[in-house]
Amino acid sequence: MGHDLPGCSAKSEKPTWVLSNIRYIDQPGDGETATPMRHFNLVVTNPANGYEASCMPSDPTSGEAGVNFFCAGYEFQSSVIGRYSLSTSAFFDPETNRITVNQTWYCDDQDPAAP
Repeated sequence: MGHDLPGCSAKSEKPTWVLSNIRYIDQPGDGETATPMRHFNLVVTNPANGYEASCMPSDPTSGEAGVNFFCAGYEFQSSVIGRYSLSTSAFFDPETNRITVNQTWYCDDQDPAAP
């Protein structure tokens, strides 16, 4: 997906991601009728190749020291992964309110023989 999108290599030189559908719920509960709940998810899109991944916490009990996210996109909706598999993860730091994205992807829009 997107590995041969025109401009993929050029956009990959200075990578950026678009974060959307950010949803954070922190319900402490009242100890009687409402149970504590923390829910956090987001969507990460890579403009270089058009890849979109939905991210959710890899450990739902995390939070104080940060939240590690597991992210997945079309590869979990298809029986064919292909030779250009992507890997995406993210981390939320509550002290800085910063989300860090780590993604491995391939571009062969300039030379199809060498991704």
